[in-house]
Amino acid sequence: MNLKNKNLLVNKCYVNGSWVGSEKKFKVINPATGNLILEVPNFGKKETIEAIDAAEFAFKSWSKFTAHERSKILKKWYDLLLKIKMILQL
Repeated sequence: MNLKNKNLLVNKCYVNGSWVGSEKKFKVINPATGNLILEVPNFGKKETIEAIDAAEFAFKSWSKFTAHERSKILKKWYDLLLKIKMILQL
C-alpha cells in the first residue's frame, strides 16, 4: 500500500471516543493483490456489545440535530477531507 502517512492506518477500533485494541486479530487482505494490508481487532461478544451501546448513545446526541444542521456538519467534514486529499491519497 502506498500511503504517504502510515499513521493514518490504524489497527484498532474507534469505540466511545477511544482507539481500542484486542488480543485476537484478523487479517485484512487486498483482494486485488492478495497482499496483507494490516491486522485488525477481532472483537468478541462483550466488545461488540460495548461498541454497539456506545454507537447508540452517540446516535441519540446526533439525532437531536436537525437535518439541516447535520448536513452543515457533514459538508464541513467533506471540505476538510478535500483539503487533506493528497495526504490521504484518495
